[in-house]
Amino acid sequence: MKKVIAILRHGEAESALAYTAASDKVRVLTALGRQQSTAAAATLMQSFQHDDIDAIFYSPYKRTEQTAQLVVDTLASAGKNNFFHDATDELLGNNVVGNVSRWIEQLPYKNIVLISHQPLVSDLMHWLIDGDISGQGYSFYPSSLGIIQGEVIERGCTKFVALVHHPANRA
Repeated sequence: MKKVIAILRHGEAESALAYTAASDKVRVLTALGRQQSTAAAATLMQSFQHDDIDAIFYSPYKRTEQTAQLVVDTLASAGKNNFFHDATDELLGNNVVGNVSRWIEQLPYKNIVLISHQPLVSDLMHWLIDGDISGQGYSFYPSSLGIIQGEVIERGCTKFVALVHHPANRA
């Protein structure tokens, strides 16, 4: 079964400078981060306009939960709400890409959205498409959205579909 995987980095969050490593998980989206996440959700709807999204998974950090909720709300407002969504530790930013790849491969869903952090988002896309994580991969900024597809979700076995950045619109 061919899977289409959308990899989304959370929107702009509060500065990490005010947080300790232990409290980093409670950082929230800024107003701009909410705008970026909503724009990314609109891009997701366009990208999956002919197919429904089957599942949305996100890391259990506050900023990814907020991004996921904005995606869910945007999809629901368009009448698209027949999908599974849940937080998972599999998408924490420092997880090993091979382990994440095996987790994705075993998921029973065809069209999947993953919402996570750096460096996992860029490393995962680079590993699945090009087969390595040399640091020369795909650039993910807040609310960047990468889309890949493949019959097998393993190292170097997927194809690049798109990488869309949702830039800052500062007034």
